[in-house]
Amino acid sequence: MTTDTATAPDCLQDPMSRSPLEFDIGLYIADGPAEGGAQGFCWFAREEDAVAYLRDELPAMFGDDPEELTPVRLAMEQALCCVGGFKAVSLEAVNAAAQGLFELRWAGTFDELRYGKDAFAREIQRDFHENTFGDERGQAPDGTETEDFACHLQNYCG
Repeated sequence: MTTDTATAPDCLQDPMSRSPLEFDIGLYIADGPAEGGAQGFCWFAREEDAVAYLRDELPAMFGDDPEELTPVRLAMEQALCCVGGFKAVSLEAVNAAAQGLFELRWAGTFDELRYGKDAFAREIQRDFHENTFGDERGQAPDGTETEDFACHLQNYCG
């Protein structure tokens, strides 16, 4: 993988701490209840990076014993086999492969979340409008709510 040297330090950031204004490809992941139940958005520069994170990195976060995680890794590889982008990712297949360790609840772009009409996007939009006061929105330098929405996503946890 080649990386632009200007963005290399940012790519080393934890995906959950990245800004969707800079990394606009997102996943919303929730730990299984037995794993702590933490949840949040992860952001990536490219769809392929997000798919690789699901396949290679995320399962490794749920245990130290490689043999214990082997069935999960194999199932995840099968669920994501030949998948290069989000349009081909099956949430159901990924969640079945995750075997209760985590749940992938959403995969898409920042704009799909900001302007989308699907149930998940509308829930996030509703939460933003209910929990960010109107006079606090649109105060960013660009005069829009885009930066405020991005900030909301970085703090959103279900």
